Amino acid sequence: MRRFLELALIFGVFIVVGPLVGLLIFAIAGGVATIAGVVPTDLTSALSVTAFLLLYGTGLAHMAGLVPAGIAGFMVAGYAGCWGRVPLIAGALAGAAGMSGAYLRSGIGAMMEQTGELGSLGLLLILTHILAAVGCTMLTRRWQ
Repeated sequence: MRRFLELALIFGVFIVVGPLVGLLIFAIAGGVATIAGVVPTDLTSALSVTAFLLLYGTGLAHMAGLVPAGIAGFMVAGYAGCWGRVPLIAGALAGAAGMSGAYLRSGIGAMMEQTGELGSLGLLLILTHILAAVGCTMLTRRWQ
């Protein structure tokens, strides 16, 4: 029973904390991309996006990130249940699988089919999911 609760805690951390970690990574990476000039914008637009993320980011992160976080959390908890301590590369692969779930669930696939490429936003989303899953895997080391 104790092991089941530990695995449930791992899954719960991914569900509750994962989207917030993803929001933080997305906001930082988006800010760096804006400063570096990868995303052409002016300062007013960048500040308005930052204000939007501060006000509405938590709810939107959970709406957009719940399914990918659940997929990654299920995979990491399953790995921990079968083999014990989860290597960070397995957490990264779980994040990539979560992104695949989000890709199938959302309109990102349709956008890619229309344009023929995913572009910088797609790369940002993939890195966000992978790094958030690695971060949550590190947070759950105690229960693995």
